[in-house]
Amino acid sequence: MCQAIITQLKPGGRLVALTINPHLVPDRLPRVEHYHSGVTLPGPLYDGAPVEVTMLTASGPLQIRDYYWSQATYESVLRQVGIESIMWHAMQVSAAGFETFGRAYWEAYLAHPHSIVLEAPRDAAAAGCAELLLGEDRP
Repeated sequence: MCQAIITQLKPGGRLVALTINPHLVPDRLPRVEHYHSGVTLPGPLYDGAPVEVTMLTASGPLQIRDYYWSQATYESVLRQVGIESIMWHAMQVSAAGFETFGRAYWEAYLAHPHSIVLEAPRDAAAAGCAELLLGEDRP
């Protein structure tokens, strides 16, 4: 999948993905009911382990099956396709969120978030790597 994504990025473009936090602490996950979204783990945590994402909506719960991958796995796969600069960004609460709910409300989520943002810019070296792998010159 990373190879397919990287070939679509122009040099200077970047992959930005909201993904399951590779540093999940299963017994410290915030309750789904508290934030109206969250994850549950049906079993032990390992690369490829299923993760149930639940969002509580006005029309009822929405459940999505996702999969856990370690930071080492994400970074290894991205490096295999020529991405060298990989950044992880913690979720942040807006000023309005703090104002509306207070800091104490967000403490559990900020300490143990279930989601994280992965950013991986495509540089010129990655573009050359993709062209070699594809055998073509992409604009």
